[in-house]
Amino acid sequence: MKLDKLAKNIMDKQKKNIALMGHMGSGKSVLGKLISKQLNFNHVDSDKLIEKKSNKTINEIFQTKGESYFRLIEENVILETIYQKKLVLSLGGGSILSPKIRKALKGNFLTVFLDVDFAILSKRLIKSKRRPLINDT
Repeated sequence: MKLDKLAKNIMDKQKKNIALMGHMGSGKSVLGKLISKQLNFNHVDSDKLIEKKSNKTINEIFQTKGESYFRLIEENVILETIYQKKLVLSLGGGSILSPKIRKALKGNFLTVFLDVDFAILSKRLIKSKRRPLINDT
């Protein structure tokens, strides 16, 4: 079954939003755009939303405020977003560590973990300059 038919079939039965989880570089943002287009849902990438709301890149937040501050912003942004209808949410790689986010997703979202082989992740992440936990910031 093709992705578009599979996604529509799942959503017809579930009547829920979709949350994509996985390690950084697993393809959450790319797949989120594709699924949202097929379903005519809104797509929200939590990292991009954080950058928009803070007027800083993720790297800049990590460099100036640190990871703990970033995780707090991330939690707040995601918790504000999850009440939208017809939503595909691409979560940041570490966002699922938050008990509040996990609780909010439970029952309200069809959660999908993108399980990508470590060798593939490594190749993708080595090329990226936008990954603060990879780039020693």
